[in-house]
Amino acid sequence: MARPPQGPDYTKQEAVINWPEEVPPWTQPPSQPDPTYSRGLREADVGAAPGSEAAGGGPMTKLAQWLWGLALLGCTWAALATGALGLELPPSCREVLWPLPAYLLVAAGCYALGTVGYRVDTFHDCEDAARELQSQIREARADLARRGLRF
Repeated sequence: MARPPQGPDYTKQEAVINWPEEVPPWTQPPSQPDPTYSRGLREADVGAAPGSEAAGGGPMTKLAQWLWGLALLGCTWAALATGALGLELPPSCREVLWPLPAYLLVAAGCYALGTVGYRVDTFHDCEDAARELQSQIREARADLARRGLRF
């Protein structure tokens, strides 16, 4: 038996649901708006990890992605450099491994400078929007001058 869902977050496209004959009351959509909706909570939020996309925290920010990546690389480097994994690296690898964070820092700086330079070089001026804004400023000044404001 198909029963149309109810509640504020259901659309007409979700109206075709094959409900079992006897549905427990806690699995039915609310007939009245639930007060938890006003707090931004959804049914998917229950049991979700804090800050996760399922908990309404949104996707991971770029800063968090970079920090996780740096932590992973740092832990890997520390484990290899200190010999915590029990791997016997050849001397040539150890000579490259110790200054590797400095090399990566210089490479990241070069990448950042290159990205900023490229973005500045390819920045587009919005000439039409600038003209429209200037005309709106002139109109606003004329209107204010008519009302007695002096510039």
